[in-house]
Amino acid sequence: DCLVKAWDLNALRRGPNGSGSRDEDELKLGEAIEPHATYRGHRSAALAVACGAETRQFFSAGVDGDILAWQLLSPEEHDPYDQTPPGVKPTACRMRLSGHHDSVSALCMHPFSGAVAFADILASASADATVFLWSAVVRRPDDEDEEQEERQKRGAGDSDGSKPLRQQPVASPLRTIRVPRQGDEGRWEIPTSLAWSPFGAAPLLVGLARSAVAAIDVETGKPRSIISLQGEAVVTSLACHQAADMLVASSGTRALLCDLASGKVVQTFPDHPDIVTSVAADPCGGPQV
Repeated sequence: DCLVKAWDLNALRRGPNGSGSRDEDELKLGEAIEPHATYRGHRSAALAVACGAETRQFFSAGVDGDILAWQLLSPEEHDPYDQTPPGVKPTACRMRLSGHHDSVSALCMHPFSGAVAFADILASASADATVFLWSAVVRRPDDEDEEQEERQKRGAGDSDGSKPLRQQPVASPLRTIRVPRQGDEGRWEIPTSLAWSPFGAAPLLVGLARSAVAAIDVETGKPRSIISLQGEAVVTSLACHQAADMLVASSGTRALLCDLASGKVVQTFPDHPDIVTSVAADPCGGPQV
């Protein structure tokens, strides 16, 4: 439906009258929760969402090839029944990142905002055989409002004094990354999934359509190594362990554990009866995947 929606899961813990809190045995996990914010801007299906750990913004991407930046709102900051024109609502797109020529299947924010050389970087993977790196720094809405007020003072507003619609800034990628197809000179691999590693000299990991993972040196944009997952299925998802130099990948009906130092698969988990679409590792560094 081309929409991105946000839900407030704190609603699960609110009492029957909407305030207070429920005891753990009173949680109604099956009850319906209405979204408190709906973000409109994509022209076709949205396929991926990425959110920074320390910022109040997120990005979405999809079949239209564009990446849109949004402000992450709490229920108290947004009235879903507000009649304000869409272009100036808090849910309006803050920036459009354009450059891909095919659908974008994966987005990944660097997990360490402001702490390392590649912080505040967003990576995107597209069916056009490119991975783009973008600045994830989006101007604050307050900055935009101040500029609009200044334009109004100079007579740039509407004749009735109403606030002009915000224009969506358009950003270009900082770097383009392509992975050469091994044994097929002049052709490129199709990237399908992404993950940032907290270890090593090649922090960006790119899952490929032909059952392999490329470890990318972000400084040069070149692959330092290729990890074969010993199959032919698309790599649908990647997740890095936060305490060990390990990667969890899904490909076909399998989930696999890879040692990034050696570039080898060290464990294959029992097959699922159907395609594995997503994997995750314990964000606290525990052993669960």
